[in-house]
Amino acid sequence: MREQYPFAKKGADNLRKNRTWLARAESLDVEETDHNPPSQGHYKAAYYWDEVAADVISANAAMLDTAESSYYLSAAKRGLRVLTAGVREDGFLPNYRYLGQPRRFDPEMMLAFGRGATSSNYTQPPVLALGVHETYQTAKAHGDGAVEFLDDMYPHLARHYNYLQRELSNSSFDTLIGVYHPHMTGRDSDPTFDSIKPKRLKRRGEDTPKIIDKLNIPIDYASILRHGIQLRKAGESVEQWRDIYWMNDVMMNCIYVDNLREMAILAREKLLIFDAKKYDDLASKTEQQIINKMWFPEARNGRGLFAGLGDSGEPIDEISISNLFPLTLGNLQTDQLESILNLMDDSFNTPFPLPSVATDSRNYDPHNHESWRLWRGPKWMITDWYLVERGLWRQVERDGIAQRPDLIGRCVQWANRIAKKSLEVVEQEGAREHYNPITGEGQRKAVVNFGWSNLAYLMRNES
Repeated sequence: MREQYPFAKKGADNLRKNRTWLARAESLDVEETDHNPPSQGHYKAAYYWDEVAADVISANAAMLDTAESSYYLSAAKRGLRVLTAGVREDGFLPNYRYLGQPRRFDPEMMLAFGRGATSSNYTQPPVLALGVHETYQTAKAHGDGAVEFLDDMYPHLARHYNYLQRELSNSSFDTLIGVYHPHMTGRDSDPTFDSIKPKRLKRRGEDTPKIIDKLNIPIDYASILRHGIQLRKAGESVEQWRDIYWMNDVMMNCIYVDNLREMAILAREKLLIFDAKKYDDLASKTEQQIINKMWFPEARNGRGLFAGLGDSGEPIDEISISNLFPLTLGNLQTDQLESILNLMDDSFNTPFPLPSVATDSRNYDPHNHESWRLWRGPKWMITDWYLVERGLWRQVERDGIAQRPDLIGRCVQWANRIAKKSLEVVEQEGAREHYNPITGEGQRKAVVNFGWSNLAYLMRNES
């Protein structure tokens, strides 16, 4: 059993309070299908990486020896079945899909996706394989329908990851996947994507006059809505959308590699040796391209940086939490790891880490003064969890840096600190959508008991 997550049950119980109405919308006979509280009207859909996060929490809670273990496992399975029901025949899985009645007023749905649409035309970070693997492991440990569950899931998984390779790779030779809409990364208004918002007023970090932030709220929203309309007018294929906007995001590609490795493991469980080799080879090739093409050793005055790439391959100079995600790579070089840790020390070292934007960026907005514009400075639990559990601890445990105990110690220190402060804010403020990285205050007060913030209960703290 996964004793390193002794608080997982608390997170799963918080999720259990949320989701009755969404199950009813699908005529389901259980109370666990998505992350949204029934009393709150903003989020009314199945969201891709939100749902996977909720199911990872439930699957881990089921690994504890409690009377509710069977319920938690059932919840994780059901959530993933509802999510994968949205995988199209071509393998596309939308960012969000309405299961019941859509929001009464949704400008993006009406203007960017077209009349009658019930889902987005862009996807989200490809974490599906991770969620399925975590749930499969739990089912296997309990002897509770693991083979049947994987048999149900695998065809959807294969279609989805084949879609990502086929439609989003830069080319048949360059397997980095691209982004045609910022929301594909899940980090909607991250400053990394400000190039498609030329009318935004320039900020100067925490010293930005509030009037600038107030004006930027409608400017930013109008810009992203305009981008969505442009995509709709361009046609219905990714090939047509590439001409409007295309970039390679660091986080998106690192999560892709991590989940291709998960796909290889699941394929081997099904004795699909050809599939396993295909996913392993693609993961290795893409990882090497991240290391070779997205690493700029001369950046930051010679201190080095992994950076997103514009459509011509040029590095994007904005630094956000995305730039830290090569921590998840198993073949990261020691100088690259040291560079990322130095970047964390210099630019992400807040009282309640990690901020979603570098503190020395002029776009850093920790207090969310640009309210409802997301990922411009506050602390978000899903990225913190991913960087702790799939990044920092991975670096600690791999053989490649055994000769650098100084780097191992720094990874442990950061992992423990993020875990400790994450648990602290959730215990004090509740599971809020995001948090002030300076004060720890829960933000976006209209959204309560936000599902993935319960990932704070799944971060190891070995201090």
